[in-house]
Parts: sequence; structure tokens; C-alpha cells
Amino acid sequence: MTMKHNNENKTINFESVTILKAVYEQIIKILNALANRNFEQRDYELNSLYGVLTSIGSKVLSENKKFFDKYDIQQPTIPENLIGDIEDIDVLWENKINPKTHEFLGKIEDILLEAHNPKYELMPELKDLFKKIDGALDRIVRQDDDDFAKLAAEKLDKNPFIKSEDKLIRPKVNRRLKAGSLTIDFTVGTLQYDNNPPVKISPNKIEIRFLAFLMSNQRIVEYEELGKEILCNSSNALPRDVQFLKRNLLAYLRKGANMPTDQVKAISKMIEAIQGDGYILRLT
Repeated sequence: MTMKHNNENKTINFESVTILKAVYEQIIKILNALANRNFEQRDYELNSLYGVLTSIGSKVLSENKKFFDKYDIQQPTIPENLIGDIEDIDVLWENKINPKTHEFLGKIEDILLEAHNPKYELMPELKDLFKKIDGALDRIVRQDDDDFAKLAAEKLDKNPFIKSEDKLIRPKVNRRLKAGSLTIDFTVGTLQYDNNPPVKISPNKIEIRFLAFLMSNQRIVEYEELGKEILCNSSNALPRDVQFLKRNLLAYLRKGANMPTDQVKAISKMIEAIQGDGYILRLT
């Protein structure tokens, strides 16, 4: 099926639009998995499959550029591959990539709705590609779960930063808390980095409580401690749950507190994850 647009000679093959929709659904699935889990990013099989997807998407868009331009559809900016330095992929995903890719996909779906949802059977090669992607993601997620289970079972006293006799210091939320370059004023609800103007925060948010616990304890705060004190959680999935706290804190500071990006990055560098143990705040 083809469609002429505004009586111009340019036509569109809606099978190509259907392929584009299916490809970007897969791209979104991969990036969402990458942003929301802590699995090893250097997975060459998944990266190769991701590269095939992005190539197909770029080819469809370039071959039908005039048509897509009529609908103001531009290819969203996504990582070129999954191997490079994409440390902040979780925050980028939440604030930029996710909204833009879903907006792009929404426009593609609008085109198909306008054409009364023509149905096409995907090529066997594409079906096989999607099946391989599902297999790679399943493998990585299973390995991720196994790794976290092993890490949670290790003895934390093997780490030289941990002193088993140290007790968790609970931050007092009726005062001003300062650690290195960070200051939280619970009385007025502000967070200040270095000598920059303070930003307004919600002191009761889990993410701010997480930061306050790190500021109050000059040692590694263990997964179990953070889970019990902040998440009220003592399940086997605790390490994975707690490791989302840093990601969510950075996203909140950027989006919720409107903190400048350079300050958020500086705070991110201060919060060090000690693999298998917990977090420590490196004071600057």
C-alpha cells in the first residue's frame, strides 16, 4: 500500500512505516532495560543487534525523508552503540531519550492511524532479529539477577572501608546538615552545593533521605542499612532496589529541584558505589 501526500509525486510505502514502528519499539525496549538495570553494558551480542536496529531505522527514514519531513518527523537522538561511555544513560533516558523516542513513535503511529492501520506481516529476517534481542535481554537479566544474589551473599567486612562496629547515624531532620561541599537545610528545605545558590527540595523525599544518610555517615552505608531505613525493605532483591537510589536522586535534582547540570554531575561523582557493599560519600 502506498499513499500520495498532498497530491505530490512523493509516495510512502506503509510497510516501511510499519517496519520503522517495530524497530523503534525494540530500540526503546533495549534502552529502557539498560537504563533501569545495572547489568554490564559491554555486551557485544546485544550491541551488535542494537546496531542492526539503528541501521534499519536510519535507512527507512532516509529513503522516505521527504514524506517524513511533511509530518515534521525527525530521527530522535539515541546512543550510537551500547559499548561506549554512557554512564548517565539512566538520567538521559528519563529526561531526554525516553520522551523524545516516545514522541517520535507517537507520530509514526499517527501516520498509521491516518491510513486506517494497514496490517503487514514482518519479514522473517526481522522476526528472527527481534527474537535474538529478546534472548539476549533475557540472558543479561538472568545474569544480572545472579550477580546481585552473589554480591548480597558476600561478607561486607571484606571491604577495608567498612567497620563492623560502626552504627548507622540517622540524620536529624530538624537542623542543618553539612558534609564537604554539600549542605542540606531541613528547616527551610534547601540543598546547596559548594558556594552556589541553594535549590529548593522536598526533605521527606526518599532520594533526599538517601543523600542525608550518606552525608551523616563517614563510611560505607550498606545496602541492608539503606534498605531498612529508607525503603523499609529486607528482601533478597535489596541490592538492586537500593542501587536505583542514586539514579533517582540525580534525576530528582535535575528535574524536580532544577539544579544546574554541572552541580548534579559533581554530586554524582561524590556518591561512590562500592560494588557488592553499598555507597560512600566522598567529600570534596
